[in-house]
Amino acid sequence: MLEKQGYEFKKDNNNWRQYSDDDIEYLKHILSMRKMGKSLDGSIEHIANLYRVNMSIRKPDIPIQEKENQLMEFMQNQQEFNREVLDKLETQEQRQNERDQNLIRVLNELQESKKQIAAKNQKRWWQFWKK
Repeated sequence: MLEKQGYEFKKDNNNWRQYSDDDIEYLKHILSMRKMGKSLDGSIEHIANLYRVNMSIRKPDIPIQEKENQLMEFMQNQQEFNREVLDKLETQEQRQNERDQNLIRVLNELQESKKQIAAKNQKRWWQFWKK
């Protein structure tokens, strides 16, 4: 059925099929698709389409677990970096808040001082005739 869909098996001098590792993986994939409820014709057509566009279902050269470990390591490094950046931002925000509070306190003290100076310099009603 696969050959009718355009899949080509290697053959020996007696015209017998020689199954490669890829061929075996394709056949296993057909079986797993059948177990998932896909029809035999649909499974074979899917595999034939993969074969026609030179796609493989073989396992990658680098084990997935190794890639996963690299990804997990990268994610942990990124999380650590993010925590450090957040800590720095929180420290900076805290410093800005302290600075703002100090600035407001100084402005209030300055305003109070100006009020005291103005009150001191203001003449009382009974002191209008004095210079």
